[in-house]
Amino acid sequence: GFANQYLFTTLIVVAANIRKIKSFLQDKLKGTATPSRSRKPRRRDRLGNYWTHEEPSPKS
Repeated sequence: GFANQYLFTTLIVVAANIRKIKSFLQDKLKGTATPSRSRKPRRRDRLGNYWTHEEPSPKS
């Protein structure tokens, strides 16, 4: 039934994750792991001062 399908699917996903982890660790030990790419700066950070209006001063 459904429980068997969920169990089987979970086992397949776990096996795939273990294979990915294993290959990553093997590449890291060999020194062939690809270096992490630097992320493209966020749009808000590229625009510098995104907010052009000033905060309203509190009226006392």
